[in-house]
Amino acid sequence: MKLLFKNSDNITRATYLYNSFGPPNAMPLVAKRAPALLGKDFYETVKIDFKIRNLENGYTSIFMYLSGEKLSEKTKAECEEITRKLEKAIYIPKEYNAKLLKEVENKFKELYTGMEARLADEIKDMFGFGLPIYTTIAISGAFYTDGKHCSGSHLFSTPDNLFITLEVSYNIDMKRDMDTLFSVFIHELLHGLMGQKGLRIKRDGDYFEEALLDYFAPYGLLAQKLGLARVESAEKCYSVNIRNRPYSRTMGQRLLPYMKEYYKGHDSTVWRYLAKRGFKKYIKTVF
Repeated sequence: MKLLFKNSDNITRATYLYNSFGPPNAMPLVAKRAPALLGKDFYETVKIDFKIRNLENGYTSIFMYLSGEKLSEKTKAECEEITRKLEKAIYIPKEYNAKLLKEVENKFKELYTGMEARLADEIKDMFGFGLPIYTTIAISGAFYTDGKHCSGSHLFSTPDNLFITLEVSYNIDMKRDMDTLFSVFIHELLHGLMGQKGLRIKRDGDYFEEALLDYFAPYGLLAQKLGLARVESAEKCYSVNIRNRPYSRTMGQRLLPYMKEYYKGHDSTVWRYLAKRGFKKYIKTVF
């Protein structure tokens, strides 16, 4: 798998915007119902988000445009207008300069080169997937008031391209934090592979996909096998995962007894394993 890095200020701006409006429970009620109460600048930002969501493929379209992918003339023109508004509306802190992002990119490449073969083998063993030909990655800066050094990530995919955003704090430690960043990348890569294989659930109100993949990366079984995370029990992974993603608590708890068993050893992909244990409705194709 070839890694293509496409970092830019406008990709960072679009990532900031998606972080604020995209994930479940990201926005408080006042921001959803009366954004003007939070000031003119915020209101203008809300309008940009609204325009992006009304693109042909929503945020995927803007990220494809910003990374140079081919789009229809109509969508391209809409993205050009949105980008001009992004540049005026969203401030990029000076701490996130090109030198920092390049350092992170170089360390990321070094990590990947050292484990590409093992990563491919483990994903094939657990999920039945081969790696894609290439994946596009955008690294941007984010200031985490909770003290995290790398955390946010999102997948924007088309049938032909996986585009993954990764965020790092300006005080990231290259020795301490890169394993976590790489594990977060693996989590998003698995989402993308599920999409390419026709396994993604479009309206996943049970959060099966998130709950399941959290048992593998960034802190679960796959990350542990690759030496990116400490060896922990499935119970420990569950407790960490629901702190990070409380909305997947119910499904994570339902999966827990089966993942405890799977962690001990397996002779099939997780799809075949779970299909025999009451989760078949979530699995369209068995690998």
